[in-house]
Amino acid sequence: YRALRLMLDTPGKIFTREQLIRHMTGRELRPNDRTVDVTIRRIRKHFESDIDSPELISTIHGEGYRFVGKIDK
Repeated sequence: YRALRLMLDTPGKIFTREQLIRHMTGRELRPNDRTVDVTIRRIRKHFESDIDSPELISTIHGEGYRFVGKIDK
């Protein structure tokens, strides 16, 4: 869950799919690559009560994903 860790470290920051795939795998995003989308869906499935209305990780259309949940330290 490297993508989640990255987003938790900088809540509110938008990460592109390219940034996330590089952080997760060390490689560039390939055409039709769904790795990031599948990873985000799995994270949502594990932590969200309703994955169709996410409250922790939001999708920013045309930009990427960002963590918007509340963190208790």
